[in-house]
Amino acid sequence: MRWKTTAGLLIATVGIGTYISLYEQRQPTPEGRARQAKVLLSIPPEDVTQLAITQPLGALTFARLAPGWRMSPGDYRADTDVVEAFLSRVRRLSAERLLLPAKDQPLDLKTYGLDPALITLTLTTATATSTLLLGEPTAVGGNRYAKIADQPAVGIITSQLFDELNKPVEDFRDRRLVRLESWNVQQAEWRSASATFSLVREDTAWRLIAPFEDRADSVEVTTWLNKAVFLRSQRFLPALLEGAPDPAGFDKPEATLVLQPKEAAGPALTLTFGKPLAEDATLRYAQRSDEPHRYAVAVADVEALLRDPHGLRSTLCFDAISPSQVAKIEILHEGATQTWEQKDGAWVSAAGEPVPDKTPVEQWLGQVTEARFSGFVEEDMKALNRYGLNPPEGRVSLWRQGEETPQQLLVGKLIKGTTNRYAQAADRPAVVRIPEDVAALLKPTWIQ
Repeated sequence: MRWKTTAGLLIATVGIGTYISLYEQRQPTPEGRARQAKVLLSIPPEDVTQLAITQPLGALTFARLAPGWRMSPGDYRADTDVVEAFLSRVRRLSAERLLLPAKDQPLDLKTYGLDPALITLTLTTATATSTLLLGEPTAVGGNRYAKIADQPAVGIITSQLFDELNKPVEDFRDRRLVRLESWNVQQAEWRSASATFSLVREDTAWRLIAPFEDRADSVEVTTWLNKAVFLRSQRFLPALLEGAPDPAGFDKPEATLVLQPKEAAGPALTLTFGKPLAEDATLRYAQRSDEPHRYAVAVADVEALLRDPHGLRSTLCFDAISPSQVAKIEILHEGATQTWEQKDGAWVSAAGEPVPDKTPVEQWLGQVTEARFSGFVEEDMKALNRYGLNPPEGRVSLWRQGEETPQQLLVGKLIKGTTNRYAQAADRPAVVRIPEDVAALLKPTWIQ
């Protein structure tokens, strides 16, 4: 049985050796322990619920309130980008060097500008509160002395965090009037003396619902929305003194903008734009509906939001259809109707004859699905016969795969004195102009 004892001892020895090896591998190296000892703070930014700054220009408190941060005193919206910038520095704030007190002699904190500290940063999470003290600059290197309030060591850190915290109150306020991304807007409404329109998002597309109903150009709408949501305050204005006349003109605004976010993004917000400032005509009064604070925005930025609603309409003859999605084509031209369907990768006529070369068909589909109107003519759809559209002189119908109802472009008379023609997309409320090259799509080269 001696061999069993020997084998057991061997297995035990190997097991213990493996455990010790793995244990040692998991321990930090001397260099790693040295780096860890220099870590002053290690707090994930997303865990911070509140922070307080005491600095030469005053004391500020920030509270995380969805979708951003608010600061007091003043109950202002804080600039999320600014707050997150210095929170990112405390994710792992390490000292370049540590100064340790002698066994019987603590460090003289006054020497380092830490008693009292020049700046105090207190961070609160759900489980703990940590306070960082920031002091004088070092004699060389442009760094700063820093210390955790309840720790004896003094660290030397870069001056970036000090510089980010040592700012006037206004530098912490959010200059964006709308902290909302354009993709999160569900509905928008603009009202002014020169233009009024409303837009609503339908899935991934936009639709005009006032002053008329029509498809909107998603690129144009997104460009316009980006100008709206990135509108910035050029100046923060003081509150109106009680009993003083109001120069803002918010009772008869120059314009208003209403943004309705998607449901999860919060309530609707109205921006009201008043008169130009008396002392600076390049700026205009502005105010949000959810707070009393007043802003001055650039007149040019507000004017950039003034759009003719016709300029927001889609000019595509066909709505969001790509050549690869087309399963059937029908063309009416000079009284004759011809039809082709896609079968087994080929285009086949109603008579069952395949098109010899599908390349011209695919090229034509690329042109027709990108074809655009050149302008809008008439909104009164009762007068279609006046434009040669009832009945039409020509028609292009495209069926999307899996759909029974086609998208159609109706082509009417020549417009007098031009090579353009009147036209109408069957699901659109307006008579439009199409250029000669679009009308020429009624006569594709692959028709025999």
